[in-house]
Amino acid sequence: MKSSSPFLVVESDDCLLVRVCGKANFQNSLILKRYVEKKIDSIRSIIIDLAECLSMDSTFIGTLASLSRELEKKFGDKLKVFSAQGRNLEVLQELGVHFVLDVNPKSESLKKFVQKFDKSSFLCIEANSVNTYRKHVLEAHETLINQNEGNRQRFSSLIEQLKEESEKG
Repeated sequence: MKSSSPFLVVESDDCLLVRVCGKANFQNSLILKRYVEKKIDSIRSIIIDLAECLSMDSTFIGTLASLSRELEKKFGDKLKVFSAQGRNLEVLQELGVHFVLDVNPKSESLKKFVQKFDKSSFLCIEANSVNTYRKHVLEAHETLINQNEGNRQRFSSLIEQLKEESEKG
């Protein structure tokens, strides 16, 4: 079965493991956010495996930061990111979210859990309106600015454009 979603998920006990296959971006990060929001009361830990992730954009990274803050408020645990390498690791550090996320944790038990993951469940894409995506992209970038003030200049024109478009409908 071919899925247009890049997210494969496994739930075990109170942990949600998400393997990102392909590109993680503004077009699909809302899928992950909504899925986690539905599961947040039944899970205590979220692991994002980037071993097969080709690239991440700022909306996806802002979504991870937002989910991590929510997880930390509820359970005192940060979202864990495994296999962050190369450009993916660089962009996490550049945007300052490596302080909000537990990037490449050294836990052997978590590493074994990630390695036993198989393709048992697909996260399905939901239909979303343009305004829903626009609002999500805006929230993700505001999270990045709140996390690292240096991101304000980087994303100010995008945020301004999104706000203008939202007002127009």
